[in-house]
Amino acid sequence: DAEERDLPVLPSRQRIIDSLVAALNGDVVKKLTLKALGQKDESRVDELLQLQVDPQLALTVLNAIPFLVHYPYECVEQTLNRYVPLAIVNALYKKYPNMAKAVAKVPRRKTLTPAWDKDDPKRLTALVETPWLVRSKGIESHWPVVDLLDPVIVDREKADAFAKLQQVQLGDGGFPWFPGGRSDPYITLLVLAGLAEAQRYGVEAPPELVENALRYVMSEIPRHLKPEEGEVSLLLYASYVVTSFPAKLKALPSAMRAVKFAKAWLDFAGKHSDAMTQLGKAYAAQAYFRLGDKKKAEDYLDRAMDGLRVDPIAGAYWQPEKYSWLWYHDTLETHAFMLRTLQLMRPKDENLPGLVQWILFSRKGTEWKSTKASAAAVFALLEFMKAKGALDKGDSYEVRWGPSVEKVELAPDDWLEKPLRWTRLGGDIAKAGAPEVRKSGPGFAFASLTYVYTTEKPVEESEPGMLNVSRKFYRRYKEGDKYRLTPLALGDAVKVGEDIEVQLKVNTRSQFEYVQLKDPRGAGFEAETLTSGWKWDQLSRYEEPRDSLTNFFVSWLPHGEYVLKYRIKPTTPGKYKIGAAVLQSMYAPEFAAHSSGFELKVEE
Repeated sequence: DAEERDLPVLPSRQRIIDSLVAALNGDVVKKLTLKALGQKDESRVDELLQLQVDPQLALTVLNAIPFLVHYPYECVEQTLNRYVPLAIVNALYKKYPNMAKAVAKVPRRKTLTPAWDKDDPKRLTALVETPWLVRSKGIESHWPVVDLLDPVIVDREKADAFAKLQQVQLGDGGFPWFPGGRSDPYITLLVLAGLAEAQRYGVEAPPELVENALRYVMSEIPRHLKPEEGEVSLLLYASYVVTSFPAKLKALPSAMRAVKFAKAWLDFAGKHSDAMTQLGKAYAAQAYFRLGDKKKAEDYLDRAMDGLRVDPIAGAYWQPEKYSWLWYHDTLETHAFMLRTLQLMRPKDENLPGLVQWILFSRKGTEWKSTKASAAAVFALLEFMKAKGALDKGDSYEVRWGPSVEKVELAPDDWLEKPLRWTRLGGDIAKAGAPEVRKSGPGFAFASLTYVYTTEKPVEESEPGMLNVSRKFYRRYKEGDKYRLTPLALGDAVKVGEDIEVQLKVNTRSQFEYVQLKDPRGAGFEAETLTSGWKWDQLSRYEEPRDSLTNFFVSWLPHGEYVLKYRIKPTTPGKYKIGAAVLQSMYAPEFAAHSSGFELKVEE
């Protein structure tokens, strides 16, 4: 005489985040306004409005370099990748003695990377609910860690690494992958490049070691005169390496012969320019520049700069290349090398600030993991900052927000454990207005305004930003042997048991790491897939279906556009609100976006 049914109930109130990021370069005034703050919504409850300014101080950038691991059984590449950053950082301390003293301000750490700001109030999901809780404490190592923020340790470790390199050179002048192995041309070039790099920073290399290695390279490289991309990249790299030694070593017999060989290698590579990467073109530009052929050097530099894009926030960049894990496609190293090439050949180029901005933005949105590439990037940054006066003169920030005016002065060697933050809570948000940031000084910074609130109304899609997400619903049905999709509009009706496909389009204007996408479901819907697991179509991610939503955890989100799909089924008749999908970087929570809300009717 009675019927019992389960009634799914979820709160209609949803938690939303809106954010805006701006770049502050030199003397500038920025007023940060969010559209959501001006929209009328009687159901809205304000939680947090936070202005954040990230000054890109020298110590902050230096602290981003991952510490080195002292492996007990190092291959030659590992030894070299320990030596070169140590040589660069050691030279940095010698060139900037105030920096060597200032690093004492930075808290000591035992992890390879710095810990994240675990208490950032802008993060909508607690780190303990993500796969990155352990990572957020800093990457740990089972082996001893070399503290790059201790000048004494850096000097000692540099000498140790170089002694090991000398010991593994073979009788033919080449270097093997592992001690006791056969000579390898790429590893030998890598060692020569490392020694040349170190010499750029005033670290001398034994002439005999260089002479023997160059002799080996000249005997091996002719075997690689082939038109494939990898071989052309090796030829360009070899040409750059053998022409990159200072005048003292260029007088060596092998070095003089190598210069002639380099010209032939460059000419061969030039016949197969379609196989050149951006980094390869930059290698050719520097090699020709050192060979005295300014016309070809400028031509290759123009070609290397071709395709450069400029984003007002992310800076100047090239479209990420495929196979970015290959040595000749490394993005951070490419930018650092291009920055140095422009500093060498075109010190007043208008693209220099944009390249610097991209490197700084990369540090903000991602966790640097290559010590070698990071050290080279940091040195290039410091050289630029020095030329701009940012290592000699500090910056001041004046924040005008409502009736209050606050000013912060920062010296070039100051240390900030956390960014500068100004916060308004609850009822103070409505009357706060739009903050204005006035920056003066030669340095660089990023400013962000983040708004967190709850509402019962379906929200509109967030304004376009560095991260963007949109969502569409489709009715999925079978027609003959194929499945078809019909788009659903706001308020459309679907039947119990029908297949509904959800498509989430993620668009990013730069690369990010440790990003969570949280997509709520309506109360009367169930996910078709009930088990968590990895998926690799378009974007590598871990999917976690829960009772009321599906989480997507993306450890690496490259620049581009991606569509993630999953299916749900209506189970209970009714009219259901579906909250907005929220996309947020757990590493840098000020980068966030959300889709629009949605409504669907479910009928028997």
